[in-house]
This record gives sequence, C-alpha cells and structure tokens, in this order.
Amino acid sequence: MEFDVTESLGRQLIGELYECDPLVLNDVAAVEQAMVEAAVAANATVINSTFHHFSPYGVSGVVVIQESHLAVHTWPEYGFASVDFFTCGDSVDPMVSLKHLTQSFKSNDMFVSEFHRGQRELLVKPDFEVKFPPMIQKAKADRSVWVTEVRKNTMHSFKLDVGDKDNSTFGNLKIMQVPNGEKVLVRENELLTDTAVSKINHEMLLYVPLAEGIKPTSTLLMGIEGGSLLQHIHGQEGEVHWHVSEKELECAENLYGISKQNPSTNVIINSSPELMQYDWVVLDELTVREKGPYIIQELAGKLSEEGCLSICLGKVSDNLNEVKERLHSLNQLFGKRAVRCYLAMVSGDRGGLYLFAMACKKQKAEWHSQNPSQNASHYYYSPEVHQAAFVLPPYLSRQLELI
Repeated sequence: MEFDVTESLGRQLIGELYECDPLVLNDVAAVEQAMVEAAVAANATVINSTFHHFSPYGVSGVVVIQESHLAVHTWPEYGFASVDFFTCGDSVDPMVSLKHLTQSFKSNDMFVSEFHRGQRELLVKPDFEVKFPPMIQKAKADRSVWVTEVRKNTMHSFKLDVGDKDNSTFGNLKIMQVPNGEKVLVRENELLTDTAVSKINHEMLLYVPLAEGIKPTSTLLMGIEGGSLLQHIHGQEGEVHWHVSEKELECAENLYGISKQNPSTNVIINSSPELMQYDWVVLDELTVREKGPYIIQELAGKLSEEGCLSICLGKVSDNLNEVKERLHSLNQLFGKRAVRCYLAMVSGDRGGLYLFAMACKKQKAEWHSQNPSQNASHYYYSPEVHQAAFVLPPYLSRQLELI
C-alpha cells in the first residue's frame, strides 16, 4: 500500500515477528540497539529511547524519533516480537525499519498490517497558536542507554543517563560520562567497568597487601584497569611493568587520566609480559574475566620465589559460583594455607560484596598487619577498613569452603 502524504498525516505498520532468536529478544541492550539502528536505517531522526527488561524474560521499549516513534514488545519464551512503527510525512519508510529488525531478531516468519492515520478529509484545523516558554524551548533531554553487566551465569542491566558530547570511542570500546562525574567503559552495550567501582576495588587490591608486609622490587599490572592501579601504586619503591595493548592504553588514558610517560614505569605495549619473574602480580576482576581462568595460572608462574599475587575474585553477592572457581584455582596453585581472603562493600548500581585474595608462593607462617596508615587521599581504604576486611561472615566462609 503506497502512502500519500496529501491524504493522511501518518503511516503505521504493525509487525508480528515469529520464530525469532529468544536470546536476542531477552537481551535489553541488544533489543534497544536493534531498534535504534532500525530507525537510523529508515533515515529517521532519533530523539531518545527507553527500554525495560522484565523478569524472568521479556523486553519492552520505545525509540522516539522526530517523525513519531518505534515501539516493541518481546516474548522470548515464544520467540515472538510485536512491533509498532509510526511515522509522519514521507521522508521515512517504516518498512525499511521493519526489515532491519527482522534480520536483527533473526525472524523466520513475519506478518505486517498497515494503517494510514489522520485522514486529512476528516481533519479540522483550529485557530490556535502554540507558544512555548523559553525554558522548554531551550531544554535538552539527556540520552538514556541500557547497558548489561555479563557474568558466567548472570546478567544485570543498568540504565545510564549520558550526554553524547561526553562519549569517547576506541574501536568497539566506548567511554561514557554519567551525571555523578564518574565514567563507564562499555563494549557493544556490555558494561565492562566504571570508575566508581574501580577506585574502591583498586585501593583494596593494593593497600591491603602492602600493609600486610609485601615489599616488591618488581610489580606487574595488566590491561585497562592497570591505568587506575598505576595511579595508586605510584611512588612505591621498585619497578612497575604494565602490560597493555595500544587500544587499552588509549582507553586507560581517557578513563583514568594517566599517561604512559610516567618515568618510573616500564610500559609494555602489545606483547606478553616479559620473560622475567615478579615479586608482585596484581590482577583486577576485569582482566580475569576478559582473559579467562587460565590467566591466574599463567601469571602465578611468573612470580619470584617469594612472590605474591593479589586478585579481585569478583562480586560474591551476584556471582558466587564464579568466585568459588577462581578461589579454587588459587588454592590448587598456592595451597589453601597460603591464600588469604578479604572483603570490600561497594555501593551504587554495580555495588555489592567483592571478594579479594592474597596468595603467596612461599607460604607465610602467619599473616600480620604492618600498622596500616591513614591517608587523606584514600577514597575507601583506612586502618579500620583494613581490619574489618578480613572478617568474613560464617555463612560466606562456609560457602567458600574456608571453614
């Protein structure tokens, strides 16, 4: 059915998409991305979008365009999606959007109904002048995006308000500024890390082992998060090596405001860690997640005779099984008595109870604190936090098989 703008105000397509990929239909980030791309493919001007994931499955959302809207509701359990594309004027063809969405949802069967809305022969235009207050005329809505935190057995979606002017892109990695001044790192709508969580985790990764008596002459940091760790470790005695690719380095410079020009740091770019042994290897949770479980064994093999490994094992409140697997690997590599666990509580959307561990190649007769000091520049760490971190609730100790 051809659309004649002289006969009606708008064109509406109701699409029923059958035999879709249920995993796509249940991924709120993927659905939003597909809908926004469908609007752009039809030459529509995207104003904003909002999407919601229902428990245990199903996504609803709308993309507001200058020419009207695109809406969707999904039923992953049936592999079905219902879409409503409404456009005004003749500059946008909603059929293009519908075909794009059919490919994105991997639909094998589709039915379409078309309606022309606002028949001009029935319309009566009143004598009415619209006046907007200056405040409304100047207002600009923030863009809301959904990002998903993916773990081995869980997925959590977060809605972020961001400004396009604050985005920086490095290949498929994007850094976005959020209203509280923090930054998040996203890869194709998957939330990788954010500075609010990192600054707490990284203080606990570094300051706790140092206060427990670790005195490294050589330290190895890995990946993007090494940029944040480098800020905290700056000023410590000994040589610090940072294994990071060119793209990761660019991201780290933007995300954490650091520079590879730090004269006290030997920055290793685009290569494996050097064929040497380190007194201290620091592994953040993002690196463990991205590199896989074998990275723990690989880097444990690069420790000196009395070397120690510090690691963020992950968030026990959401990913207990994954944390237990990593802890089991440590116990096998170092021996259970050579591994000491401690906790940190992080607030915010990505907050929760995070578990850390120190593992020493040469088993310590006993662990003891070297009088942790108070530093006004610390965001989270303090002597009191240090002491409390080693107090694990009995239920958690049992779940982690520590008792």
